[in-house]
Amino acid sequence: MKQGLLGFVLTALSAGVVVISSQSSLASNLQLSQLAGDATPVELRMEQQPILVSVASNWTSKLPSVRNEIIRELEGHLRKLAQGNQGSAKVEALRVEGSNLYVKVLVHHKHEPRRRFGVPLGVPYSLQSWVETRYNPLDNKSTEDATKLCVRGPSAVGSPNLCVTAGEVRRIISAFL
Repeated sequence: MKQGLLGFVLTALSAGVVVISSQSSLASNLQLSQLAGDATPVELRMEQQPILVSVASNWTSKLPSVRNEIIRELEGHLRKLAQGNQGSAKVEALRVEGSNLYVKVLVHHKHEPRRRFGVPLGVPYSLQSWVETRYNPLDNKSTEDATKLCVRGPSAVGSPNLCVTAGEVRRIISAFL
């Protein structure tokens, strides 16, 4: 029975070494070696391929039409950095600067304690911090950027720094451009 190779990318084949770029299971990879029909042992090695994001060359003219969708998606994603029962994230800047895109997001940590029998439960706090990045959307390597974009959590509740990577933010934006 012939098995399809859907999901596999064969990147090199030489002297008993097969390099497979995929996130599929090892069992599927072993089936591939059986398909080769070669009796010699085959070494299988997995390599993670970078996520390629395609951005239109006219992204600067497209930005105004997708701006609201980008803002909504960014605020939803970065909301997870905000602490407290009233925490939020708000995009303050999303603009073109030459060949770069500049993004600035305000992360507001806010907690208003609930009351039980007239007594507040918890510590009230309000703290603001920002997440900023500037990059060229046409540079595909920018979405691989593992630089941490961190906000300081509220010390009143002993919160650590909360982080996302620059690549995460850039992939969200690039999906619309």
